[in-house]
Amino acid sequence: DALELVPDCISYMKMLTHPDIFRFCAIPQVMAIATLDKVYNNRDVFTGVVKVRKGLAVKMIMTCGDLRGIETWFNQFAVAVLARVPDHDP
Repeated sequence: DALELVPDCISYMKMLTHPDIFRFCAIPQVMAIATLDKVYNNRDVFTGVVKVRKGLAVKMIMTCGDLRGIETWFNQFAVAVLARVPDHDP
């Protein structure tokens, strides 16, 4: 389960001290969890194209300059994914 790796990702991001390296690592991670949110339990994955909207991608990129920004996005997308988990799913 990809969401189980979120704490490790956040821990790694906390160790990064150079702002440019932080952003270089943070943006793909936030895009990944945003994509997971889009594809999880989404039948359109099998019949069409499922993408993160460009406007949302720009917002994420602009706010991923610090740990608080990525934690906010991770929380938002993780909550959205968990809301779509069926009750019968272990």
